[in-house]
Amino acid sequence: NRTLSYPYIQTQWLEDKFIKVRNFDSIYRTEDLNLGWDINALLGYSDKSLSDDDNHLIYQFSANKAHYTSDHSLWRINLSFSGQWNSQDNTARNLITQLGAQYYLNT
Repeated sequence: NRTLSYPYIQTQWLEDKFIKVRNFDSIYRTEDLNLGWDINALLGYSDKSLSDDDNHLIYQFSANKAHYTSDHSLWRINLSFSGQWNSQDNTARNLITQLGAQYYLNT
């Protein structure tokens, strides 16, 4: 088992573009839907003096966006990646990348 201890800096940007819709995620309810960007980033550094492993750069990033095309349809798009960079071996560890798109048709 590997234990990483590290300080990090994290930031989030949330664009305030909410609209009211009905019956998208919940039936017979009015919902607030954000059409703006939701971006989150984290960067940390794990020194081997703090952890029981080599020096690592820790990173995480995610971005989400929705596009309301009509009263009956909606696109949601997301991208995320996270992982660790071993600075001694110059190799990536636990790299996870995801890209998703969802289309909602409310009939």
